[in-house]
Amino acid sequence: MVRDTTKPHRIRRVLLVSADGIAPNPTGSGNRAIRWGLLDGLIRCHVDVGFYVAAAPGRHAADFDSANAHFSQNGARFWLDQPGPVVSSDSVAALSNALKTFQPDLVLAYGLEPLRLVRATGFVGLVGVMSIDLEHIGGLHRYVYNLRFGRAKQRLKSLLQTPLVVATALQLRYEMGRDYPKADLVVNHAANHANWHRAHHGRPTLYTPNPMAPVSGGLCQDVPKTPARFLLVGGIGGIATLTGLAWFAKRVYPLIEAAIAGGEIEVYLVGRGQLEPSLDKLMPRVVRRGYVDDLKEEMRGVTALLVPTPIPLGFRTRILDAFRHRVTVVAHRANSAGMPELEHGRNALLAATPDEFASAMMQLRQAPADAVQLARAAYEQFEAGLNGAATAQRILEFSHEVLAKRTND
Repeated sequence: MVRDTTKPHRIRRVLLVSADGIAPNPTGSGNRAIRWGLLDGLIRCHVDVGFYVAAAPGRHAADFDSANAHFSQNGARFWLDQPGPVVSSDSVAALSNALKTFQPDLVLAYGLEPLRLVRATGFVGLVGVMSIDLEHIGGLHRYVYNLRFGRAKQRLKSLLQTPLVVATALQLRYEMGRDYPKADLVVNHAANHANWHRAHHGRPTLYTPNPMAPVSGGLCQDVPKTPARFLLVGGIGGIATLTGLAWFAKRVYPLIEAAIAGGEIEVYLVGRGQLEPSLDKLMPRVVRRGYVDDLKEEMRGVTALLVPTPIPLGFRTRILDAFRHRVTVVAHRANSAGMPELEHGRNALLAATPDEFASAMMQLRQAPADAVQLARAAYEQFEAGLNGAATAQRILEFSHEVLAKRTND
């Protein structure tokens, strides 16, 4: 893409502002991968990029060094040694200096806390807020999880905490209603959450999938392993992963255990953390792999990635990660609420019931060519319009439209 400097409101310089210390990294957690993907995508769109951290990088310091070394070759700027707490006189002064130095056309804040910091500087340029999940629904879904899948003590404790859970959710919703209008625009990576934002605070809102960079160093094989191997992935403490594993263990695993015992299929679980014993014992034949920093080798040759999350929580980055690795996805249909690009039988297999989920797995075992075809279609869609550069381009075009309208008004 050739930079066009003749347009009066061209977005040519973007500053990303974070307050959580999570570093861009091409592997590891979804948050790290999508930050890497956005930086990579913006640079591919020929804009100047800065990344400002309004918190100590902590254990991610080495990742910041790696990202700085990689992206600085393309002119990216990093500010990492910022004072805290986030919204304080020292932090406001430090960000003000960075804004004066970098002079961005657009600032994108990763959440409400950095948004408050940007506004505290008095910056008059275009300000957007990047929102992945709605802040108030994670706690509600964990509450429901405890009632639905927890042990008796967990259910009782959750019932006793009902007033606190509801009060916390209402407080977070109030803060969103108060603070999101401080942004000129909202970029949300879950379609159902973007719809919520449009309905509740009226700010210009864009849905676009999470930005992920193309996989370097090769793609996964076209021919799945024998026996058919299926992969469960995610941080086990996260509510999306935890709810999905509970649903899979209680509802799907009993339907496929005989096939695992007979050597027809294998199921691997990859992710940081330990399942609680009551859930762990329900899946004795699932292979525990633990935390793996780079999923490429785990995905190489697998029949499909399993995403059994049965709640419309948001956008599951692991699905897009499978797409870019050219890996088939079997997902609960609830995930299409956040990612409407999912289409059953075209780029994934979607299931609404345990029987449908188990049947989809057995279909791919019996017809591995179906897995190859679905994986190719998913990868082609990623290459055509779901990669980080395409997402960055949509953000830039949307921001350009908001800036042009504001200028004209």
